[in-house]
Amino acid sequence: MLVTLEEAVNGAAKSLNLQMPNPNQFGQVSHQPKQLKVKIPAGVKQGSRIRLSGQGAPGFGGGPNGDLYLEVDLQNHPLYKVDGDDIILNLPLTPWEAALGTKVKIPTLKGKVNMNIPAGTQSGSKLRIKGRGLGKDDKAGNQFIVVQIHTPPADSDDAKAFYEDMATKMPFNPREHF
Repeated sequence: MLVTLEEAVNGAAKSLNLQMPNPNQFGQVSHQPKQLKVKIPAGVKQGSRIRLSGQGAPGFGGGPNGDLYLEVDLQNHPLYKVDGDDIILNLPLTPWEAALGTKVKIPTLKGKVNMNIPAGTQSGSKLRIKGRGLGKDDKAGNQFIVVQIHTPPADSDDAKAFYEDMATKMPFNPREHF
């Protein structure tokens, strides 16, 4: 069953349409549609199994229906990536926000969080928000924020002059160690 990250973290109720096998007394199988309401518990993860007692196929010889197991498949999200129990968010920052430090509202699956970005933060740095990943309560994973510094384009004469002024006033070679 395809589940969104929001549904996995907060829990949800979904409808599911299935084609259930329906064998007759001669062993011939036909399929009939069946709609089920499924409660997705908060904290499910990729590969979790949800058991629906008595919702499976009829038993042989008139026996009771079996159980139906649904395997959770987490849907891709436009903002977040999943790494086990952890959620990863790439955070774009301007060079001045990274150099000077800033406060940013970080989206999480449980609401926004204010985060201080320390001065001197480098691209690729990982910051952690404890307990905002997948799982339940104190067993929940974390949300990691991966900093990505985005440089404004030098697409005007003023912007080019600004960068040239920066280069002379702030000589810096990130490849010194090569």
